[in-house]
This record gives sequence, structure tokens and C-alpha cells, in this order.
Amino acid sequence: MNRSMSGVAQARSGRATLAILAALSFLTLAVPAAAQEDGAGGRNVILFIGDGMGFQQVTLARIVKEGEPAEPLFMETLPVLGYASTWAEDCLVTDSAAAATALATGHKVANGVVSQRKDGKPIRTILEAARDSGYATGLVTTTRITHATPACFAAHDGNRDAEKRIALDYLETRPDVLLGGGARHFDERTLEQFRELGYQVAPGASALRDAKPGKVLGLFAESHLAHDLDRDGTGQPSLEELTRRAIELLAGRGKGFFLMVEGGRIDHAGHAHDAASIAADTAAFDRAIRAAVGWSVEDGRTLVVVTADHTTGGQGITERVDVQGLRRVSSSAERIAERVEGGEELGAAVLAATGIELTDEEKAFVAAGKGPWSPALEIGHVVSSRLGVEFYSPAEQFRHRKTEGHDGTFVPVWAMGAESEEFRGPMDNTDIARKMAAYLGVELER
Repeated sequence: MNRSMSGVAQARSGRATLAILAALSFLTLAVPAAAQEDGAGGRNVILFIGDGMGFQQVTLARIVKEGEPAEPLFMETLPVLGYASTWAEDCLVTDSAAAATALATGHKVANGVVSQRKDGKPIRTILEAARDSGYATGLVTTTRITHATPACFAAHDGNRDAEKRIALDYLETRPDVLLGGGARHFDERTLEQFRELGYQVAPGASALRDAKPGKVLGLFAESHLAHDLDRDGTGQPSLEELTRRAIELLAGRGKGFFLMVEGGRIDHAGHAHDAASIAADTAAFDRAIRAAVGWSVEDGRTLVVVTADHTTGGQGITERVDVQGLRRVSSSAERIAERVEGGEELGAAVLAATGIELTDEEKAFVAAGKGPWSPALEIGHVVSSRLGVEFYSPAEQFRHRKTEGHDGTFVPVWAMGAESEEFRGPMDNTDIARKMAAYLGVELER
């Protein structure tokens, strides 16, 4: 009886949150015109991209978080809800480069292509259009800053894997703020070129906190930042911290700003069939959204859009789902795999991180894995299955899927703030770019 009443109370609380945020959204819709009449500043757009985050990943994060499943994630309380198709020019299932190009330029390209036409000519991005119109610009990610999603907003290349070339492209595009991982793609000569352009190079969280107003390049890992389950002890800033600092650095500059924030490791957890990390990384992404919305309500001239490039992994939540078991997992499948590759016995490593004792059959399944995500994929797959979250089988995934586990399903689009009603209902991912550009008053190529 008490549990049931608790669920009802949580649901009522969620509905109350929705009502409050809706009221705040109407308030922000009314503020920009008056503010601009008074010369109080320009418009801002903050685009959040949950890489690999569809409705199913959001659902998993909701049920794994502390509290009742009836209580939504913060992003789910944003007052405008739409959904977007994600297909690429050459495939019904997109990769991150084609999807991010659509979100950045309003154009479809083939998988693997970074904001570039078939003839090799660049497609102008919303970040470039905003920059040329006097806006400050920024990119934040938990992946390498040269990875596909951020690259498509500030670089042009026929190959998303050309990350050293993409780093050099940023010297031409010159976003004001670049925060993420990927230090391995910036040699000392490249870093010196950034310094010559006035960038403060922040190698760690303390350097980022101490950065003065101006251009900042923050590189906090050689490759990707850690999954949120593994972040303790790394010294790496959280996505929420990166988002807050980016807004601080961009706010009040120029006509306003355009900022893209990517929760990139949700996708990697999906590739690894790692349900616990999907939930934790989605929750970390949600905290960053909450921080940005809190600021945007005070600012009154900001449009916040939350979406995904695609979903990943074919994740399903079964009637066997063990919520408490998922909450007990203390390391990502990737980190467990690193321990095993470092010499730790597989069964002991999994038991320590998850509380699950693998069977001999499960150990054999992990040992037999031979794919680009192995053995993290096999570890994630067996642990998640034991906890009642199922995915495409790895064999099917690697035999048939060019994009190694992405889905072609629609993705959510949440929005709040000025002109957010434009994002209600069905749309294509290219429409998102054009709607944001219209709010900023900049032109994208046709």
C-alpha cells in the first residue's frame, strides 16, 4: 500500500514539475523581444545531443535512477516534445557523422562524411553561420573533441576517422570553446598554433576552472573521457561541469552564442551492450541539461533543444529486469575488459564490479568474442542479460550491421525556451538545424 502511494506521489510530483517548467517556458518566450528592444543582448541556442540515446535508453535511465519509475528524467519534463527521423543519404541506418551533419547543416550526407558534399566542397554549418554573424560558439563532448559529432559542426572531411585533419580544421573554424577528450590528436605544433590564435589550452579540470574569458581548448583525456561509472579518480570533469563552464565562457559575448553539448558515451555503452553504463551516462547527460536549463530560465533569451543522432544496440527491457542489480554495477564493461586484458581473471573481475558470478558457458562466450568492441561487448552482453536487459546478439550485430548496432528508429526531440514550439511533433533531423538557424537569424545552405 505504501509503495503504491509512493508511486502515485512521485507521478504527481513529475506532473507538477512539467507544469512549472511549462510556465517558465512561456515566460522565456515572452522575454526575448522585450530584452532585445532594450538592447539587453542577443539570442542563444544550446543543442544537446545524446549520442545513441533513443526512447529506450531514456526509459532505462529512468527506471535505474533512485526513486520510482513514474518520476521522469529532467529532460522528459521539458514542455515541448517532438520526434525526428535520422536516415542517412546512403542508408536507412545512420552513423554519427551523417546524423551530426544533418543536425549541423540541414543536409543529408553518406555515413562517415563530415559536413561535406559529394564533390568535396564543404557544407556551411550552423556554428560557422553563427560565428560569421557575430555569435560566440562552443563544442562540448565526453568523446574526443575530434570525434564525429563535434567534428560535423566545425570541420569538413570525407572521412570521420581523419581526426588529426579535423583538429587542424578547428584552427580555421575557431570555435571559442572546445572541451572534451582527444589530446592524442593534438601534437605540440598543433597546440602551439592554437595558442598563437589566443586559445588558452586547459589540460585538466583545474586549468579549465582557472581559464579567463576568451578562447579555450580543453583536452581532458588522451582518447574519450571515462564512462560516468568510471569517472571517480580520473580527475576528469563531469559533463555537467563542462557544460556549466562552457556557458560561463560564452555568455555575454557577441550577439549571443551557439553551443553543442554531446553525451557521447551513451553510444559506446550501447555498442558494448552495457545497460548499467547506458543508464549512468544518460543520467549524467540529464544533469548537464538540468544545469543549462536552470541558467537559460534566468537568461530568458535561450532556446534549449535536446535530441539524439540515432539509437544504439537494439536495447530491450524485459520482464526480468533487475533494477537493484543494475544499480549495484560499479564499473563499465569497458573498464572490466581493461582489467581482464591486464591479467585479472574474468570471473573475478566481473564479480567484483557487478556482483554476478559468471557460468562456464558465459565465460566461454566472452572468450570467443572477436569483434571491434570485444571483449567489452561480450562482457556487457552477458551481464546485461543476467540483469534483464537484452540487445541484438553480437553475432547478428557484426554479421549484418554496417554501423555496428545503430538503429533506424525515430529519436526524441525535447525543447524549451524561445520559439521552442517549433520543435513539437514529427520532423526530420535536418529540420532541427533549420529551426535553430531561424531562431538565431542565420542562413544555412539550401
